[in-house]
Amino acid sequence: MEQDYQLPILHGSENAVRWADEIRMQHIEDVLKLVEQRSEGYPQQCSAIDHFSVVLQRYVTTGWWIDHRDDDITGHLWYMLRLYLKARHRRLHRNFIPKLLIYSVNSVLTNTPFVDKQPRFILPGRLEALQIHHNAGGKSSIAENVGGVAYGFQTEQEAWDEYNTVAHNLGIHTVKLCFGHPGPGNSYLEEYGYDDVLKRRKPSPDMILEILAELGISAEETTFVGRFPEDRQAAVNAHLDDYIDAAEQFEEVALQEPPILV
Repeated sequence: MEQDYQLPILHGSENAVRWADEIRMQHIEDVLKLVEQRSEGYPQQCSAIDHFSVVLQRYVTTGWWIDHRDDDITGHLWYMLRLYLKARHRRLHRNFIPKLLIYSVNSVLTNTPFVDKQPRFILPGRLEALQIHHNAGGKSSIAENVGGVAYGFQTEQEAWDEYNTVAHNLGIHTVKLCFGHPGPGNSYLEEYGYDDVLKRRKPSPDMILEILAELGISAEETTFVGRFPEDRQAAVNAHLDDYIDAAEQFEEVALQEPPILV
């Protein structure tokens, strides 16, 4: 069936692949029925599956399909397909300029200083992208999980000082941080594992929604730039129409330009 649809190969044991593929194919058929019913601009079903295969590249482990078999996989994949198509259409036609860019800090800067104690650098291409966006009248923000506080590597004030300095140097308008961490581990501080603290941690949409409310900008006018699964899921949970994988967007320029010290 993967050959018929040119789907990405699933990774796992033979039995797990067989089981996961059955689950996947059922949900693929359900999503394609939704495409046909709701006329997403495709004259033929094959056009939809071509794009759907790109979305499915992110779901190639058998464990994901098996672990989520009782969840609304069809609804999730339907949303992800529409998200991908909207972003693709806007970029192809160059008629979408977001009013707001929200970044995870690791999509802008190298490493995590509280772990390796090394200087933090601006990744290649990011400063230029922000300058272009700001010059066009756009705003920018950071939404980040900061686990180092829960493990005693930083105080909350030290974390705020660090991120506010980064924001000042890059011209970023607002910063939202979550210090909660599910733990446990060495030097783990239990107060940062309580539900009322963890509820803002990505993939929760809370920090994104706080930014939108503070700046008065809608989800439809916002792009999230991230690097990790929790970044993408937070964007999905906040119903943003546009998500950019920083590793993909900046891959070519990253090979050509040296980093800049913050």
